[in-house]
Amino acid sequence: MRTPNRIEIKTNSNGDSILVLSENYYPGWRVYVDDKAASLIKVNFGLRGVELTGGEHRVSFLYRPWSVMAGLIISLVTGLVLLLLAVKDSLPFLTKSQRPGAATK
Repeated sequence: MRTPNRIEIKTNSNGDSILVLSENYYPGWRVYVDDKAASLIKVNFGLRGVELTGGEHRVSFLYRPWSVMAGLIISLVTGLVLLLLAVKDSLPFLTKSQRPGAATK
């Protein structure tokens, strides 16, 4: 399976090996072997790879850079603040309460 930010590969080898993708190494890519985090290595001066033991494995390469996560967090916090500002008058605990005994008109 391949999408712009995910590559999944099933592999089988007789002994220890290095799986090399013909794709550029770039920060933000993570690799998982059989659903366990593994070390992404730079191979042949700039390709992505991962060391594998012999046998059958499912390898997943995921692109999840920190900048995307930071942007997501900033967007969520901003959205929450804007939502609170939009509904603050309808929430009694966010509005100024009147003092007991004060005259109301």
